Amino acid sequence: MLAGEPSAAIKLASNIPVTGGTMTEQLHMSSIEGTYTREFSATVEAVFPGIVELDRTAFYPMGGGQPADHGNLAWDGGKANVEDVRKKHRLRHMVEGDLPDVGATVNGTLNWERRHAHMRMHTSQHLVSAVVDQMHGARTVGNQIGDEKSRIDFLPLRLSPAQLSEVEAEANRYLA
Repeated sequence: MLAGEPSAAIKLASNIPVTGGTMTEQLHMSSIEGTYTREFSATVEAVFPGIVELDRTAFYPMGGGQPADHGNLAWDGGKANVEDVRKKHRLRHMVEGDLPDVGATVNGTLNWERRHAHMRMHTSQHLVSAVVDQMHGARTVGNQIGDEKSRIDFLPLRLSPAQLSEVEAEANRYLA
């Protein structure tokens, strides 16, 4: 598979109909504490080849320039790695491994190191965007968060190396 090319499960996901029922409860959206949830239990509501839908989840779906969480789901008699999470009405956990039965209780475990890196990058993006807006009147029009580095797109602005150093110093001043 080439970098940036969707996996077979993701390609398949776009062909699967929207399931009924309520939307997936997103534990990371329910409270500040929910954002720090590393493990959770849930009930399986639907299963498709390479896809598991749960009634609740702590996995963050890809979106808004932020990659999806990774981790695993485990249940009596099986385990699957969560390699992507997408939202199509409900959250779809793209998995490699076994598939649980509908109605089964699964225990989800996030790759916390990855999640926490994305959380820190996300917060940093907001801080840098606020500083650039304050200093240069430029708004953020896009961003891409990663594990090691991120990108922020500003309009109408292209910062020089000296301006970038000033933005960095101002952001660090807020953090001090």
